[in-house]
Amino acid sequence: MKSFFTKELAGLKLWWLLIPFTTALVFFLIGTFNDLSISQAIVDQNSGFGIFFEGWGMVVPFIVGAIGSAVLSAGLFQLNHKVWKIIAIIFLAFGIIMMTYENQHYIYEYFGGGAWLHEMGTLDIVLAWGMSLLIMAGIGIPCFYLFLKQDPEKLIRIGLVMVLWVILEASIFELTKRMCLRPRYRYLAGFVYNDAGQTIIPSEVYSSVSLDLYRPWYADWQWFSENKYVDTMVDVDSIKSFPSGHTGMCSIVLTIPMLLPLFGLKEEKLKLWQPIAFALGFIYLFVLAAARVQVGAHWVSDVSGAMLFVSILGIA
Repeated sequence: MKSFFTKELAGLKLWWLLIPFTTALVFFLIGTFNDLSISQAIVDQNSGFGIFFEGWGMVVPFIVGAIGSAVLSAGLFQLNHKVWKIIAIIFLAFGIIMMTYENQHYIYEYFGGGAWLHEMGTLDIVLAWGMSLLIMAGIGIPCFYLFLKQDPEKLIRIGLVMVLWVILEASIFELTKRMCLRPRYRYLAGFVYNDAGQTIIPSEVYSSVSLDLYRPWYADWQWFSENKYVDTMVDVDSIKSFPSGHTGMCSIVLTIPMLLPLFGLKEEKLKLWQPIAFALGFIYLFVLAAARVQVGAHWVSDVSGAMLFVSILGIA
């Protein structure tokens, strides 16, 4: 047990991850038996708080993801072989492009039209891509050159943790969503959008959709498209509630303490700022998870289940 509490990587202490784990476990148990009543009590589908975090709240974790790509690339680039240098540059470009691609979806959701969005017409997709690329490349590329001064073995270890965190979280969560096919609260409540950003009234498309179709996360799992509601869906994402992808991806902010030594902070400052960085990351993750529930995009067990899993993943 003592060795567990002393384990760390670049200042990220293993036992810190018990904080989101314990918090998530408590809320997961509460949500499992009270999801519907909690959502009915607190959901405001026009909430500015929830809408903001649905789009702009994801910029921070994708920035951390871009920095993680820069960390691993900088480590590989310093290995004594031209092949590794080529791989490093390719990986850096791929990481920035992927973070740009994923992040632009969330920015687009905010600018792409709809009842509570900012309608931008034909400029929405251009604006989303442009802003996303500017942010990811503008941070990822300078970090790559900055990190070239650091120990390559340390960079590779930190970079692998961050990259594997993102890849495993995204892969496992998408598979789980497709197996569970749990309806979101706003789908059951009729607050659903089609591809044009228009509100769909349940009676027009989902004649049988109502809160009566609520089910807990553990019930009636299917394999991919075998769910009986899929054939009538305009937007299959409406029944991909469990677990919360926003919460899963945002969990990468918990790795920020590992990045601080790479920016040249002295030891005494690291001892002060690393636990603060972890605490701020956890608060940000918690706030984003709360926003997802409050706007009707997820149930409490969706966000807490996601946080519970990534805490275990991080410890592993």
